[in-house]
Amino acid sequence: MEQPTVEQARGAPAAGSPAARRFSLALLALSAFLLLALVARAEFLVDDAFISLRIARNWVELGAPVFNAFELGPGGQPVEGFSNLLWTALLAALYQAGAPFPELLGPLQLSLAIGVLIVQLRFVTSQLRLGRAGEFASVALLATSAPFVAWSTGGMETTLFTLLLTAFSLGLLREELSVRSDLVRLALTAAAVAAVRVEGVLWVVGVTGATLAAEWLLSGEGARALRRHRQRLVWVFLAVGVSVVAQLIWRQVVFGQWLPNTVAAKTGGGAEVIGRGLRQVATWALVSLTPLIAFALAFPALRHTSSRARVAAGASLFVALGFVAYNVLVGGDWMPFFRFLAPCTPALALLAAVGIDRVPRGPGLALALAFAAAQPLPLFDVHLAPEGLRSALRFRSFKGGYRTEAQRVEVARQNEGNFTLLGKALAAETRPGEVLAFGPIGSPGWFAPSLDFVDRNGLVTPSVARREVTAGGTAGHEKRVPHAWFLDHGTPAPDLLYATWRPGAVREDQPDQLRALKRALQAKGQTSRPEERPLFEGTRLRLHTVQLPALEDPSSPPRDFNELTLILFERTDPATARASWDQ
Repeated sequence: MEQPTVEQARGAPAAGSPAARRFSLALLALSAFLLLALVARAEFLVDDAFISLRIARNWVELGAPVFNAFELGPGGQPVEGFSNLLWTALLAALYQAGAPFPELLGPLQLSLAIGVLIVQLRFVTSQLRLGRAGEFASVALLATSAPFVAWSTGGMETTLFTLLLTAFSLGLLREELSVRSDLVRLALTAAAVAAVRVEGVLWVVGVTGATLAAEWLLSGEGARALRRHRQRLVWVFLAVGVSVVAQLIWRQVVFGQWLPNTVAAKTGGGAEVIGRGLRQVATWALVSLTPLIAFALAFPALRHTSSRARVAAGASLFVALGFVAYNVLVGGDWMPFFRFLAPCTPALALLAAVGIDRVPRGPGLALALAFAAAQPLPLFDVHLAPEGLRSALRFRSFKGGYRTEAQRVEVARQNEGNFTLLGKALAAETRPGEVLAFGPIGSPGWFAPSLDFVDRNGLVTPSVARREVTAGGTAGHEKRVPHAWFLDHGTPAPDLLYATWRPGAVREDQPDQLRALKRALQAKGQTSRPEERPLFEGTRLRLHTVQLPALEDPSSPPRDFNELTLILFERTDPATARASWDQ
């Protein structure tokens, strides 16, 4: 017979009682409020979010999920330049229904994040029946974790993946699934996990393995506990098999490939990639605090008096370790606040909550409150770990030296504004069908729908994705090529090799201004590296003065300039290029 938890022994309300329901609803309201307040601090859109948006729009308007119109033209080959099929399909459905983008991304992600809180709290109250300190910790530590907060915005599929994976993981942990509708729901959730990310099927297998290992080791029933899972495993793997086979067939029919182009673009490497992944994991632990809190409480959690709580803690620990291993193997991610590790936050919060449940109510609530207060500090650029240690673990090779995660969010905001203006200027001043070689293709691609792109990072450009990994790259961008590479490569050959803008007007009939601009461009790091010097032998400048009020939304904050110069490097013959740059 199981002993009662500390909280139950102290007379906590029985599960399902009016008092228990009121407490749970109050917890949900509080955690949702905390999440909303913190997201307001962290809100941003990463440029890559616009890649899925553009593909979703093209799926509706062109009839195929491609980034470029030329992929559907004569001699073209459709390219699967995304690895989040279910998310892109959801965006396409919403776009077809007339949803406003990108404005809808924020509310959509927040709704999904609140869904994670609901799923977590329902499991804790119905299956684990922790005391009030543990119940509070299960959602408070989730809603205040900096990575979870940050990726409740950002525009990527991370929130949807977190919701689906959490629902599947906790569904497997339920003690009984006797109703057929429960089995169907679990199976469909697993199929959705397999579709939301290209590696989703591996997460289904991994979470299932984590759950079975926890049942075997911690339930006290051994093989008998595993027998309870036989029926649900049949349903899950049947649904996942159908999902995977359907994706493979669809991929062959639409793209002629078994895997997305992004898999080739983002895989490869060796010791450098693994070292970067290890440094990112260490930074994640020191900055976000959530893993340190959870792992510190793992020992009491795994010794909980309730077998269901022990199993839940063990499965959560194994899932979190799986995310750590995945992040190390792929070398992490360059985006702010540890995008690849954020989806394991619910598991870490649950592990910590089971550990806190071993502590008497007063000290347990104090611990949970202290942890919940400390976790969001990185969103405000406040850190408990010294800067010297954090900077020594620097895992990004971006120019400008070490930046904190909050500073990276600010950079993302600045990039969104700059690339949005660039995209709108490109839409106004380029000709339909022209092709631009560029790196951050998301915002420019969304705001310039008639302009096509070849991608320096290879996400939508197979000729780059098939290259070998280059040393000194950043996570996900190990195969990046210089703009000048496209002078001799690219299908089709790009008309424009680089694009940028600057405030004010620079006109070709003003020779002093024009010479100063050319000197600045040649000196700029973006085009002065040795591998970029061929640009000045194969392009000429094309300048366009654009009136800012024609580009800006009326609700945009005022700027201190009224016009900008769009600067394009246009492909030309060597003689014209030399004459252009020597003037």
